[in-house]
Amino acid sequence: MRVVVTGGLGHIGSRLLRNSTFITHAEEVIIVDNLMSKAFPSLFNLKSRKFRLVEGNVEEMVTPEIMDGVSAVVHLAAIADPERSIAQPTLVREHNVRGTRRVVEMCLLQGTPIVFPSTTSVYGGVDSAICESTAVLSPSTPYAQCKLEEEAIVAAGRAQGLPAITLRLGTIFGPSMGMRFHTAVNRFCWQAVTGRPITVFRNAMNETRPYLYVGDAAEAIAKIVSSAQFSGEVVNLATTNATVAEVVEGIRSVVAGLSVDVVEARSAGRDSFGVSTEKAERLGISFRGDLREGIKETIHLLEGLRP
Repeated sequence: MRVVVTGGLGHIGSRLLRNSTFITHAEEVIIVDNLMSKAFPSLFNLKSRKFRLVEGNVEEMVTPEIMDGVSAVVHLAAIADPERSIAQPTLVREHNVRGTRRVVEMCLLQGTPIVFPSTTSVYGGVDSAICESTAVLSPSTPYAQCKLEEEAIVAAGRAQGLPAITLRLGTIFGPSMGMRFHTAVNRFCWQAVTGRPITVFRNAMNETRPYLYVGDAAEAIAKIVSSAQFSGEVVNLATTNATVAEVVEGIRSVVAGLSVDVVEARSAGRDSFGVSTEKAERLGISFRGDLREGIKETIHLLEGLRP
């Protein structure tokens, strides 16, 4: 197989490039990345000569020439920072939607299957095990709203015969070469090891959210690509559904004297939900990560900074 991985130097992509299932099946991996996040270490110590880096935005670099003979595209390229999407919603939407539209167009042109990662943040309500077929969609940030728009672009491609699968990912936790610290668990870990208090809204402490270990995300994508499971489905991926309090306690078990600032609620009636992963498990996808172990992995890598 020849596989294109857009955004391949990011948090999930850099873990995918080192996944044994993925590397065993891929004869060549074309990494398309604009290096916006300066994740050069994601290229360190790749253990084979299967990789080729194409630097630039997907709108310009995902071309018919690049796509020639490609077996699958894993489209990870995105501005994936929910807080940035609140501050700069137009920029994030234009960048992400434009990129996804280009990749889908090129996949349709070549008949190339696509793996499209979305987010479980498109859900809302108070259900403890939301299925993919739910009609209740309540995206909590402009980033999640953008992902729904991109899902529609992929669905339109499927209607024209595009082999595809959409993965709604829980919040990623755990370390990788290209990780950043802008999502909840990883940001809390960074604050803890640098001696800063973790700030939690009072009404959020007992809210449940889906979380996905980065290794589980990489293995799921590798399995889908290697077994060509492009069924057109939307599939939830989550290692666990956990409360913010459980995340905080996981960090407290590693960082003695952790300081937690509980501040007044930002708004009333926030959603608290978990997702069902039954569909993923029927596809043979398993979740072996552990929230506390992922927290420990991350903090241990930063031990030299601990106060």
